[in-house]
Amino acid sequence: SNSKKPEWLEQYDVIGKIGEGTYGLVFLAKLKSERARSIAIKKFKQSKDGDGVSPTAIREIMLLREICHENVVKLENVHINHADMSLYLAFDYAEHDLYV
Repeated sequence: SNSKKPEWLEQYDVIGKIGEGTYGLVFLAKLKSERARSIAIKKFKQSKDGDGVSPTAIREIMLLREICHENVVKLENVHINHADMSLYLAFDYAEHDLYV
């Protein structure tokens, strides 16, 4: 059935939705393996043309993998649901957003 949780999701306890933007949704989750460390999971909306992962998302991933800085959230993991080609980015959860 389609309601089956994707395998990668089993490593998290999803707490709930914490944000929404033009790009998609953000959920707060806990990592089961690491004493419930907080993780933010960002789900990208499908690309308009429906041709898989959007170039914007790919650019973001490439940049985030390069950047290691105390003021930039750390990209922990990238997950893809092959059923609908939706893309999920798992970040170390930062308690505060910087609104400049």
